[in-house]
Amino acid sequence: DEGLSITDLAIEPNPFRPGIDSKLRLIFQRIEDGTKITIRIYSMDGTLVREVLPESIGDAGVIIVDWDGADRDGNRVRNGPYVIQVLGENGSRRESIQKVLVVWR
Repeated sequence: DEGLSITDLAIEPNPFRPGIDSKLRLIFQRIEDGTKITIRIYSMDGTLVREVLPESIGDAGVIIVDWDGADRDGNRVRNGPYVIQVLGENGSRRESIQKVLVVWR
């Protein structure tokens, strides 16, 4: 099986400033058509902070994510580093890539 080719993940803006920056842009090299994308945000200790679905996925490998800087309970996350994980699933094939995002208020 060929992979889904989620590679070279970049995050903009980084640092992310909730309340000032309204959207996160996750940019990657390429992804196969029909792939379901899920974005998970983890604290540095591995705790799942939030799971979000993409607002849109552009042809050029740009995912727009609307994240307000809050955790699953609606509480504002603290300043600091977080791990952004992009998960792709297409049939029985799965792939993920991750990168560090800094939240700064």
